[in-house]
Amino acid sequence: MLTVKLLGNGRVKVVQVSRPEAGKGWVVIKTKASGICGSTLHSYFSTEERKKSTTGHEVAGEVFEVGDEVSGLKLKDRVAINGVVSCGMCKFCQRGNWVFCKEARSIGGDLAGGDAEYLAVPEKNCFLLPCDLSFEQGALLGDAVGTPYRAIKRLGINGTHTVALFGSGPVGLGALLILKLLNCKILVVEISKYRQEMSKSLGADVVIDPNEQDVTSAIKEYTGGEGVDVAIDCAGKEMTENQALDCVRKGGKVAFVGENKAATIRPSDQFIRKELTVIGSWYYNVGEYQELIALMRRGLNVERIITHRFKLEEAQKAFSIFASGKSGKVIFVPDNP
Repeated sequence: MLTVKLLGNGRVKVVQVSRPEAGKGWVVIKTKASGICGSTLHSYFSTEERKKSTTGHEVAGEVFEVGDEVSGLKLKDRVAINGVVSCGMCKFCQRGNWVFCKEARSIGGDLAGGDAEYLAVPEKNCFLLPCDLSFEQGALLGDAVGTPYRAIKRLGINGTHTVALFGSGPVGLGALLILKLLNCKILVVEISKYRQEMSKSLGADVVIDPNEQDVTSAIKEYTGGEGVDVAIDCAGKEMTENQALDCVRKGGKVAFVGENKAATIRPSDQFIRKELTVIGSWYYNVGEYQELIALMRRGLNVERIITHRFKLEEAQKAFSIFASGKSGKVIFVPDNP
């Protein structure tokens, strides 16, 4: 089968490997859609060849083979894949927070992922995908919808809120669609001209270019000097995290969603004396899957963030376009003619 291999330094190769087999309790999925995630760009830009397995953790497809002791799935079932393989027994797993499991392994990271014609996953990582949703929608249920949805849900956002959204990559664009569905006022801060235009087309009320405006001043001006009710950082930069804290009103809320290993902040001025609620939010809870399906059925047109579709053989072009920032979501569609 064909699979994508990252060689480092922005180079990608498509290679032939043996098709995986379904072990006990596992199934083999024929990939129908697999999204490129921003987290994969760390390996793409690395100076070294990626030693881990095939990338791709935003996947939907069709059951191709079932292993022993698989009881709930059958051939041809349509499924979306949860990207975290956990022990299933610890307190975190039983609460649906698989990402906190000490034994958690990631599909597309520790384990082979969906940027290939087939992938093997545990049965419990497969969620039945209703026939009224496409495979592309199924692939986006995790990072592009589930990740921002969990943060928005935990923040208690509703249509009365004005929200500043930092970064309109795929997760940020997913957040924008959800906030629009909730009828919020949305201010987007984004450096890419391409994604600024995407944000406008998806319904942002204001789009701020940090190269042309002082972000905090522009947000304060729009809100009559008070600040927004909520800020969500999907960019994961020290600057945007500080701007998120600065632009929120007293008693407001902030979520850090974009990954960032370190940042310097001013706790007293930025959130202690403003009495902010500040959370970190990572992926989605397994129990929220049906809620994500309901969002789709109630008008969340997440496929609108897809700007490019490629066959696996075009992997170099796919990654180059995504890395350029001149795209929304980029997905592999192996069966694309």
